[in-house]
Amino acid sequence: MLFDERAKLLACAAMKIEPKAAHSGVVSGALFSGYASTSSAASSELLTVCAAAGVAPGGREVVALVPNKVPRFAATVEVRDALVLPKPRCISFGAAAQLPLIALTASAALSTIGLPPRRAFVGTEKLTKPATVLVAGGSGRTPQLLVALLHARGARAVAAVPAAEREAYETLGAALTVDHGIDGLGMQQAGEVDAVIDTLG
Repeated sequence: MLFDERAKLLACAAMKIEPKAAHSGVVSGALFSGYASTSSAASSELLTVCAAAGVAPGGREVVALVPNKVPRFAATVEVRDALVLPKPRCISFGAAAQLPLIALTASAALSTIGLPPRRAFVGTEKLTKPATVLVAGGSGRTPQLLVALLHARGARAVAAVPAAEREAYETLGAALTVDHGIDGLGMQQAGEVDAVIDTLG
């Protein structure tokens, strides 16, 4: 079983939401090995992550992980209270439905390189200075979230992005932005990095 807390979640209280958008994606259990699972067999599994964004009782706009794909034109979907979060007001329902998979992917990537919250390690090596992590892969929500999480966790994020998006990434917390193409001068400014996360796979 990939998530050993699955039985506890099923025992949680449930609510029904009116879905406005849904999103699902199939990912390898290897991505979450050692992060969301304690099972040695997890890395061989494929995990379908399903999420919905919609309206909860009382008119609250929410995002939730759901156990299965949301049927098209479904009037309501049952979700567990423990897997429901407020929807950010600044984004659409469609974008919000994508957030859980993006967040899981980003958090698993940081865990893989040894950067859980506020911990100055990369792998097993304790760092005497903030970790410098290069986020490659161009534009998109996943690299944006990675930069924001790295900044929040005290790391120095270097983002390789299109020139037109440099300011946005700096606003998210990038210590340095370089052209996502070949930018030798920019990489010289970045100096040595402790880890590289390639969001293009």
